[in-house]
Amino acid sequence: MSEIHHAYHLLKIATELVEAIDKEADAALPHKIASTVKACSKGAAIASAAAGALPGAGSVVAATISAGCIWGMYVKINSDIGLSISSNILKTLASGIATNLAVGAVGYLAGFALGFAASFIPVVGTAVSVTTFGILCYVLTLTSGYVYLKLLIHVFRTGKDINLMSAEDLENVAKDVCSKDEIKDVMKEAKAEYKRDEKNGDFKQAR
Repeated sequence: MSEIHHAYHLLKIATELVEAIDKEADAALPHKIASTVKACSKGAAIASAAAGALPGAGSVVAATISAGCIWGMYVKINSDIGLSISSNILKTLASGIATNLAVGAVGYLAGFALGFAASFIPVVGTAVSVTTFGILCYVLTLTSGYVYLKLLIHVFRTGKDINLMSAEDLENVAKDVCSKDEIKDVMKEAKAEYKRDEKNGDFKQAR
């Protein structure tokens, strides 16, 4: 199976973005964008899983790592498509996406509490914590990438300059671009993909 072929059609979304920004001639760009999302998600999973071995502090470290990977992913996607966005605009978008995800990710976010509690139990608890944080941060990072791509598609199709949009408009777009059910579906598929990749040894190879 291709490295960037996903059950939730990440490559399809990346292709729609390339078409929206009128770069259809660049056949390699959708694969590059999808690979960026995948690589950042894997990086978040691996680093966060390692943080799971830290009793108590692991949950905070994992959440910080995930946030950093998501921010880096947004910056890399912008670089991939040649889009210049101010830091303030990107912060507004990131905040809006995070708020949107929180609505459909209550169960996943609760997993940080589970990982926190498990981290205090030697051996078995540590293993649970490592696995929990790895899955959580993979799912959150990848879903954030998915929503960001859909947000950019929406903005480009409206013909607006993203740097001239108000904070309220940006937050509304981030809120409306994906439904709660769609976010849940993406997260479900991302979790299943994590397990497939883990079973295939992809994360061990990346380490």
